[in-house]
Amino acid sequence: MILNIIWSSSFHLIIRKALIIPAPASFAQARIWLDERIRFDPDKPQIAIYNMPFVYRLQPGHTLSIKQLRHALHLTVNKHPSLHTSLYCDIEKNLLMQRVITHEDKNNKNNMFSIIETTYETDEQLNEILHDEKRNPQLFDLAQGLVFRCHIIYHKQISSNHLLSDKDVLIFNFHHALFDFPSVELFHHDLNQAYTTGQLLYDDNTKLRYLDYAVIEQQMSMAGASMFWLDALHDCKLDQPLSLPFDRYRLSNENRTGRGTSISFDFGQDLSHDFLIHASSNSISLEHLALTTYYVFLFKLTDGEKDLCISRNIDNRYRDEFKSIIGLFENVIPIRCQLDPHWSFYYLLDYVREMTTNSMKYSYFPLQHILNQHSNISNPVFLDTSFEFISSMTKAEENEMMIGDSRFSLLPYSIKISEDEIMSKFDFILSFQHDLNLNDFSCTINASLDLFNVETVCIIAQRLQTMLHQQLTSFNSKTNKPIHELSLTLSNEQYLMQSLNNTQISFSSSVTCIHHEFVYQVTKHPQKLAVELDEQSLTYGELLHYVQVLSLALLNEYHVFPGEVVCQCVERSLSMVIGIMGIEMAGGVYCPLSPRDPQHRLHALTEQTQSRLVLVHYLTTTKFDDDIISLDIDSVLIGNNVETNIDIGQLSNIRVTLDNLAYIIFTSGSTGIPKAVQLRQQNFINSVLGLVQIDTLHENDIVIQIASATFDAHIQEIVGSLICGATIAMLQPQGESVSSAFIKVLMQFVAQSCQIWNFYGPAEATLGTSCHLIDVTSHMHDLSIGKSLPRYICLLLSNFLQPVVIQEEGELLVGGLGVFAGYLERDDLTARALVQIDGHLFYRTGDLVRIDSNGLLHYRGRKDHQIKLHGQRIELGEIERCLLDITSISACVVMKWNDDYLVAYIQSSHINEEQLRQHCQSHLPPHMIPSFFIILDKLPLNANGKIDRKQLPSPHFSSTHLTNNIKLLLPTNDIEVSIHHIWCDIFKLNQISIDTNIFSIGGHSLLMMQLFHQYKAEFHLETNTLSISNLFQHPTIIHHAQLIQQFINTTHTLDDYPWSSLHLIQARASFAQERIYLDEQIRFSSNETTMNNMYVIPLLYRISSINHHISITRLYNAFQSVITKHNILRTALYIDDISGNIMQHCLDTHIILNDNMKSYGLIVVNLHNDGRRHMNEIIREILNQSDLFDLSKGHVIRFHVLRHYHQSQDSISYENDDLLSENDHILISVHHAMFDGASTSVFLRDLSLAYQSDDS
Repeated sequence: MILNIIWSSSFHLIIRKALIIPAPASFAQARIWLDERIRFDPDKPQIAIYNMPFVYRLQPGHTLSIKQLRHALHLTVNKHPSLHTSLYCDIEKNLLMQRVITHEDKNNKNNMFSIIETTYETDEQLNEILHDEKRNPQLFDLAQGLVFRCHIIYHKQISSNHLLSDKDVLIFNFHHALFDFPSVELFHHDLNQAYTTGQLLYDDNTKLRYLDYAVIEQQMSMAGASMFWLDALHDCKLDQPLSLPFDRYRLSNENRTGRGTSISFDFGQDLSHDFLIHASSNSISLEHLALTTYYVFLFKLTDGEKDLCISRNIDNRYRDEFKSIIGLFENVIPIRCQLDPHWSFYYLLDYVREMTTNSMKYSYFPLQHILNQHSNISNPVFLDTSFEFISSMTKAEENEMMIGDSRFSLLPYSIKISEDEIMSKFDFILSFQHDLNLNDFSCTINASLDLFNVETVCIIAQRLQTMLHQQLTSFNSKTNKPIHELSLTLSNEQYLMQSLNNTQISFSSSVTCIHHEFVYQVTKHPQKLAVELDEQSLTYGELLHYVQVLSLALLNEYHVFPGEVVCQCVERSLSMVIGIMGIEMAGGVYCPLSPRDPQHRLHALTEQTQSRLVLVHYLTTTKFDDDIISLDIDSVLIGNNVETNIDIGQLSNIRVTLDNLAYIIFTSGSTGIPKAVQLRQQNFINSVLGLVQIDTLHENDIVIQIASATFDAHIQEIVGSLICGATIAMLQPQGESVSSAFIKVLMQFVAQSCQIWNFYGPAEATLGTSCHLIDVTSHMHDLSIGKSLPRYICLLLSNFLQPVVIQEEGELLVGGLGVFAGYLERDDLTARALVQIDGHLFYRTGDLVRIDSNGLLHYRGRKDHQIKLHGQRIELGEIERCLLDITSISACVVMKWNDDYLVAYIQSSHINEEQLRQHCQSHLPPHMIPSFFIILDKLPLNANGKIDRKQLPSPHFSSTHLTNNIKLLLPTNDIEVSIHHIWCDIFKLNQISIDTNIFSIGGHSLLMMQLFHQYKAEFHLETNTLSISNLFQHPTIIHHAQLIQQFINTTHTLDDYPWSSLHLIQARASFAQERIYLDEQIRFSSNETTMNNMYVIPLLYRISSINHHISITRLYNAFQSVITKHNILRTALYIDDISGNIMQHCLDTHIILNDNMKSYGLIVVNLHNDGRRHMNEIIREILNQSDLFDLSKGHVIRFHVLRHYHQSQDSISYENDDLLSENDHILISVHHAMFDGASTSVFLRDLSLAYQSDDS
């Protein structure tokens, strides 16, 4: 195998020699390092997500020596390089590097880890300390190698006898980038050995170290793994999030907070036992069983998603050599399941077992390599849904730690865990725990509060328990039913659905046909007003007469027979009412046609119904050709005398039953061909009687007739009113769908006691199937369509006809006595629309509806308007509802255009595109924000009064600025020209106005990502200088240019940098220092004893007059003060052997000033000759000394006093004469690497002030 060759001993030795210098970080380290800085808000570090605190308390009767513990910790940290390894970004290599920090790096002044001692008195105080250990992001410094800390927390006071008691708390805290959970046992073992024996033996030359692993991992040949993952993830939408029941979305400009919630529950004895029995009897691992359960749960929870890709953490210690190394080996791999909903659980289990086994063979393949195989994936959201399986013992030893003879118990990281302390690195994690000792199972769901409410997660946990118990039943019965039949519905939800459909009632009298019911009302009150329109009206008696006249004409002159379709095409008039009831009384089937339809459409509809007769009136007589018989209703009525005897016997002999068709009405078809919906007499009568039963229709009502003839509501308004004895008031055809805005307007014109009902019902279910009495005093953000009407059954089902849960959208299926008789001559459509469930016939409405916790239904949109765009599943109705929240919008529709864009059509006159976009950006995730907003005065309607999508104007990408009457603005500077160039190239356009919104020309989230990367390349931007969220929020060329200009200005304006002390004592040399250092070492290097000091700055000052005596002692003290103040004068320059960089290190004042006087102190040189030439020779000798400076030791400044003195004296003696005389000289020599000309005035000023303030 490749692995055996790679890990050969010879290769190992080669790597060992190479690890003197820093090594690249491992893939695991890089993943954690980047995740901590990128996925969570890097500018606002609220919490630490990768702190790993382990909290221990001594058991009663045990003590621990703090001194021995400190020594043991030092030994343990020294043995394991990972506990003192730094992680830093090498800017030149653009790599994350790691380097083992040694004692030399710390200069023997700082430890390679920290030990903190604090006290507490109350549990609340202890909680605060523990909380800080878990969540404080400032505890570690990865760049400095501070990745481990020990925190000793004493009860009330620090121990005077240096012993830890059972009331004290001990915390070992690690950063996850250098430590994983398998490392814990190694750490405990070595700490115990070091504490017990006082020593810890190890051979660093033979044992594999973590740095070795990191380097070898980078060089491994992983061709086989690469091929496997490329094949396993083929066509997988790694950037498509699962459709979990989120309470909110993460918006484009939002970062993760890390706040989470956690819910746990036990399986219970029975379910745990059955899991164990099923696994053992089928030779299946419990882990595979748990993972299969999770996939089924996700399939149900996401409403039937079949391609499920989740993440899983792997400890990745796949070789024995790794098991003795402290470090981070974890890898994250995608586990993909492509299930078939019709599979049984057993079949899926076999599939998951094989899939997981194959995946685990190549689980060492780094996540970064997997993602690199899918370079088009910008956001691998599959990582946010994760799975864990933990198998552990519950016996006390597993939660204990021994240090010497002292026994510690592991505590939770917080004594009292509050909601604020629960963290979530990801969106949704399901963890299965198996207790090996008790053979019990439990589950924990951890979810992000960014997306979920706590209540939602609780309900999700309940659903999982419900499904687990169904699996238990399946195991026991050994049934092979498909997984789609498993249900997540809770018992209270089942009860709610049952109560929704508790609609069975019995009517007080037998049900008869429409015309019989009408005649019955005439006999009750013949003089009551039946219908009025403007100044015209008819009583029930008058209306019956005209209806009978027309019926007899149809029977005698046109030979209409029972069940024959008779069309009617009239404007709103009294003739319309007479025509409808005349057709019904003659036994015909009423079919309305719209006078506003074009002639060719009317001809096609009459052909579809095979109708030979159309009733018209004077305004519509010209609509039909001679080959279709048209009968003018008014001509029939005018030609008959009121005194004419009506042949009641002939009308009574017409045989019409409840099973006969009552009317046909056309609805729009998805293929463009209208569908003729057939309704029986019993459908209509039962529906109307149901309305009477709930008192929404009464004989004392005045019913406003406003619906057009092509909308089935007009039949309810006319015929329904007449068979109940109500009065019809006909108005002109204007109206709109019921919305909260409409209700508010309506309430201004009606009495407060007026009731407003919201009815819902497709034509196929006869009039209405549900209704809701609107509470006009309450918040009407989301109007409900209520509950089922009498004798109707409403079911909310998934794609697999399984009940959905509360608050989840499902297709509404309607059953009961109102279900239609099918589509005329379209048996294929009828078969798709009707389905048998439990012996009842149901109509599939295609409407998406949810039920709330009160049992009320809420319409959410059309099922066929659910789309996928760029891999994301989108419900267009959700975008429409978001837009309709804007009060100035009366109607809207959102459509997918050319498979690439979302287009929103808005009916409004008081809003602009920018306001619409900002509203959507505040309420919707980026992938759901429309690219185009087209604002219209009125949305086009079809003949049925619904929005006619085919008549909506198409967006014109290339002429957006022209259609909006906006002047074309051209680029005005180089940056705008470059951005304009990029936009035109991406959108394939010749010109784009620089104030054009990118979304108005077809921009979307993927194109924004493309722009982001092109900007980085074009303008040489650093990764953290520009964010995609900024580009989203400022979507024009002008705005993008301003953002980029800000970066360029920031880069070149030094005053904008935060020039303040970083309190560093060691850092890389400045560029100026590097130049001087290298120039001196290379260009002016010399092997001669006397060096040519090219970079010495000599400052020579002559004492010209002495008004006050100058003390050499005070001058030297002042010299010391200046060096103390200016740390650059005691800074060393050297080449770092490991990194190869030139470093500067500020040395401690005492190290410099306590150095011997000869090499670094103030030196007094006595001049025996007063000649100037003699003094110049002395100065030249001083400046050319080979040991004048020693940059590596921080010797960068020298101080000489040249005095005219005739006695031999090598150096200053403070018992001798301490005063300088006139014409004596002071020589200050400074190395140019630490000093420049501008520094001179600062130095002399501070030297003078220091001398004057010295009172010695």
